[in-house]
Amino acid sequence: GGLVASVTVGARGSDEAVPVLRPHLRGGDVVIHNHPNTSPADLAPSRADLAIASRLGDEGIGFCIVDNPVDEVYVVAEPVAARELRPLDRQALAGTLEPGGALNRLVPWFEERPTQVGMLRAVCDAFNGDGILAVEAGTGVGKSLAYLLPALAWAARNGERIVVSTNTINLQQQLMEKDIPLVKRVLALDGLEARVALVKG
Repeated sequence: GGLVASVTVGARGSDEAVPVLRPHLRGGDVVIHNHPNTSPADLAPSRADLAIASRLGDEGIGFCIVDNPVDEVYVVAEPVAARELRPLDRQALAGTLEPGGALNRLVPWFEERPTQVGMLRAVCDAFNGDGILAVEAGTGVGKSLAYLLPALAWAARNGERIVVSTNTINLQQQLMEKDIPLVKRVLALDGLEARVALVKG
């Protein structure tokens, strides 16, 4: 509503500079930076202020400058409210890999692999929690489907882009020619359409 609801002190600086700590912030937040001991006419942003406002603005974070008593404000960049993300249903996605699930119906010889289901659940949790996940798994686990199902479902549900980077051209071809078309067919059963593009270089 345009009002300051709560304040968290993110950083303090000197007369010359102040750090901007990005991990404190999310889209819709506003950085309130004070220019101490200045008149209202001196609230104009410096080059450093403009650079920070531009970088944060790309992520929906607003930036304004105030005087010490917070009587005057210069809004450099308006915030963009974070949109509501639709979480993944980890149980439903895991069900696609289980006996009788969507994958089993599309590929009758598909066999359940508990480690693959476990990895899929972990990937779902990482997407839902905005987390970072590192998975190490041996050959035959079915890693590609375990991360592609949640990744493409997340992209389709939330209108976001997902980047999958491969180390080899062979894996790139496997994903594009075999795994991704299969995942798209599985997701289509739930009315989800994921668009995919191959980028080389």
